[in-house]
Amino acid sequence: MITTANALDALKDKFITDWRMKLCRDDNLKWKSPVVTSDKVSVSNETYGKTSYLYFHAKTAELAKEIAATLRTIGGKPNFGWCASDPTCFDLQVSRFNGYHWWE
Repeated sequence: MITTANALDALKDKFITDWRMKLCRDDNLKWKSPVVTSDKVSVSNETYGKTSYLYFHAKTAELAKEIAATLRTIGGKPNFGWCASDPTCFDLQVSRFNGYHWWE
């Protein structure tokens, strides 16, 4: 399984301009969230217990396919079934990190 850093680094320059990991806080809860700068794709995340995902929403279906193909070259397994009715969206399981909702 690939890490968030490996996934986003692989997309740098061609699909995203830059990214960084931000520490978020709400009351006593803390979580990490990748902040992606791009005019081609947005990225969000969630962690469910021991499983973390990145969620991609590309500007076009063709762009989503290209991004997914790049992630496959580094060992990622993009899943277009997450939002099957929208071909611009897919998810990608990554190595666990304390992402959004990790506490649930």
